[in-house]
Amino acid sequence: MGEGSTPERLSPRAACFESRSTSAPQHEGTGEGVTIAPARPPRRALDISSRACESARDSEDRMRGMIESVLGHAAPADEAGPVRAVVVDCETTGLSHAGGDRMVSFAAIEIVGHAPTGRALHLLFNPGRPSHWAARKVHGLSDDLLSHQPAFADHAEEIAAFVGDDALVGHNLRFDVAFLNAEFAHAGRGAWAGRRICTLERFKSRFPGQRASLDHACGMFGIDVSARARHHGAFIDAALACGLYQVLVAGMEAPRLPFLDVPPANYVAPPPSKRARRRAALGEPA
Repeated sequence: MGEGSTPERLSPRAACFESRSTSAPQHEGTGEGVTIAPARPPRRALDISSRACESARDSEDRMRGMIESVLGHAAPADEAGPVRAVVVDCETTGLSHAGGDRMVSFAAIEIVGHAPTGRALHLLFNPGRPSHWAARKVHGLSDDLLSHQPAFADHAEEIAAFVGDDALVGHNLRFDVAFLNAEFAHAGRGAWAGRRICTLERFKSRFPGQRASLDHACGMFGIDVSARARHHGAFIDAALACGLYQVLVAGMEAPRLPFLDVPPANYVAPPPSKRARRRAALGEPA
């Protein structure tokens, strides 16, 4: 520092660095040898540097919030995020797995680096019980059709292997994981207990007071939800949740959605009804 210059004001980060530098060991003469005695800065100096570090962190948080408000989407996180994650959704006979409701369909979409890889699952199940009328109105799967599908237990190993120990992503993920673990329990498997990334919770945190349904959340980011106009299929909802994750959590400017129309891989066509067989015998159109 030259003569007549004013002392340079340290930034919060510089203050943090200086506090670490001043704690380096100092040498004291002891005659023939030298011993190393760690310096002990005054308590007030430690308090000041600690407050400076906290101030630096607060500044970074405020800056991230400013970036998000300007960009209109989440600022990219410092960490790269999960290398692999699986976006999931399920449809059920009702709302209460504890009350005996079961899963009727399940979808899982693999993403690596926040983008779909092309690997996915879409399965139908025989729940062994009728769907509540409100649930049937949502997923559009009749009890007769479901009665001819395989049980969840027949695909439990396949689902567990696909999901693995990686993070699960979903909209209202608590619901999906609760039913997934209930089905694993019915199949004699242990519960999945990995990392959860819920787009519904992230949306509510960022837009408090706003409706957080999948339709409304996607609409806020310009994601087309017309594919679920009639029914809310598990794969369609998982695909939309994937797009919502990309823009809301990963900070992508535009979602890279997987195909929305992927038929269930294990679908079993029900046999023709008596009425259909009678019409076929008479040569009438179905």
